Order: sequence, then structure tokens, then C-alpha cells
Amino acid sequence: MQILEVKNLHKRFPIKKGRSVYAVNGVDFTVEQGQTLGLVGESGCGKTTVGRCVCHLLEPTEGEILFRGKDIVRLSKPGLKNLRKEIQIVFQDPYGSLNPRKLVRQILEEPLIVNGVNAKDRRLRRVAEILAMIELDNGYLEKYPIQLTQGEQQRVSIARAFITNPRLVVLDEPTSLLDVRFRGEIVLLLKRLQRETGCSYIFISHDLNVVYQISHRIAVMYLGRVVEEGPPDTVFDTPNHPYTQALLAATLFPDPDQRRTGFALKGEVPSPVNLQNDQCNFASRCPSARDVCFESSPKLRIVGEDHYSACHEQESNT
Repeated sequence: MQILEVKNLHKRFPIKKGRSVYAVNGVDFTVEQGQTLGLVGESGCGKTTVGRCVCHLLEPTEGEILFRGKDIVRLSKPGLKNLRKEIQIVFQDPYGSLNPRKLVRQILEEPLIVNGVNAKDRRLRRVAEILAMIELDNGYLEKYPIQLTQGEQQRVSIARAFITNPRLVVLDEPTSLLDVRFRGEIVLLLKRLQRETGCSYIFISHDLNVVYQISHRIAVMYLGRVVEEGPPDTVFDTPNHPYTQALLAATLFPDPDQRRTGFALKGEVPSPVNLQNDQCNFASRCPSARDVCFESSPKLRIVGEDHYSACHEQESNT
């Protein structure tokens, strides 16, 4: 069952002289109930902007975001308040996302107060429940964020997101600032919380190893567009788009047998200012580019069972 459907999502940021930065340029995807969609790609590809549009932290320029069948793009204030309980976000920097002047108890109580839980005993019961879920004891309640390790800070951020019983959580690179030990612990915690609550995730990262561990589907983004989508094993074992192949070739996997050979990305990423839709944006860096790549933009099309790619080269091979 689908909990989220994103249709033709665009987000442009106006700059000087009538120009705009095309951060997201026509993105479509779905998220199933209780599952995780991994969004991957280089820095600046638009994945964080997509996540913030889904959370209504940014308003899309065009497109639809259907949450449980209802378009949430232009919600009223009461509707937006209710949405906040059901769609939450965990940010990349755990310390930067927590109020340094508040105790952990106050940080976790705040969402409950905002959502009308006025009885203090009810709030404290819920805080104790969520603290147990993230595997921290009650001694942490009277600590400030600076007194916690980075891994503990991120656990508190995750607890704050889950305390309102959300149905969808956007995880914006939640492990990228953590060392390897904390990273593994957070991934295991997120997987357990998903099993216990049935919550869905959008997991945003450039770390393909982590995305492979946690995702049920992977969408690869390049310059504001999804260029490949499919189950993790399919995308990793038989990558179809040249950009995905280059990303995997540049990734160091723990198992040497998983390491790939392939071409290294060369050249600069095209400017996202006033992007043209009449060519493939990856063409200038692609070793397989042909004339048609500079003349029209490829669309996502099925290239295998539940596997989609946007590439003119693959179109000619099918």
C-alpha cells in the first residue's frame, strides 16, 4: 500500500536577472507503507530539496505530493499542523538540530506540548517510552546535548521525530557525520524502529553502502532528476544508467568481491541555472553520449522487472 506518491515535482529558486536554480526538475516516485526509499546521488543533485518539499519545509514550484492519497502541497495552517505529526525529519547534523539550551527531557516534551498534550504526566510517560525505544536510560533526560556523544545526540533527534508516532520520516543523511561504530548502531536502530512502528522512510544519502543496507528501493538522482530506480540488488548488481555505474565504481565496499570497475566521472556538473529540458543533463560527462543525447531528454522507462532507467543508450539496446 502506497503512503506517498510524488508526481512531477519541481523546485526552482529565483536568483538575479530572471534566472532560477533548478534544484528539482520533474521527479516522480512512490513510497510503500513500512518500507524505505533510498535517494542517492552527488552533493547538489536535489535529494535534500526533495526531502524538504515532502516535509513541507519548502513549497514546490510545481507538482503534487500525495500523502495517504491527499495532496499536501498547499495545505491550510490547521492541515499543516496535523501533517507535522505524521511526517517528520531527522537532519544530518545531530548537535546543530538540537537546542543546546534545553535538556533532553525538554527537547522531547516540546513536540507533545505543541500537539496539545497538556498533562505533564502523560508527556513524561511518552518521553520515557521513546527513550527506551532508542536504548537510552532515564539518566539522559537531565543532560544537555553537549554532554552527549554524536551517536547519542542522533538518537535523541530520532526520538524527537518518533515521539508523535509519524507515518513517514525523512532521514537527511543521518549517519554521514558519525564515525563507523555509531553509523552502524544508528542503521540497526532505524531498522528496528521501522519493524516495530510500521513507519516509512525516505533515506537520503551519498553513502551507497548504508543505503543498500536500509532501503527496499533505491532512486538515483542526477541534477534534479531521477535517472534510475529499482530494488537495491537490481540497481547494485545490474546498474543500467552510466551515472549509476560510475557511482558504484567509485564506492569502496567492505567485501573486495563487490568492488566494481568502471569509468571515472570527468568534467564539471552542468550549471543548475535555467537548465534545458531538451537534452540529457549527463551527456557532457557520459562516455557513451551520442547525438540524440544532446537533442532530447530521456524519460524513465522500464528496463527489467521493476527496474527503470532514463538513458538513450539503453533505449537503443532494447
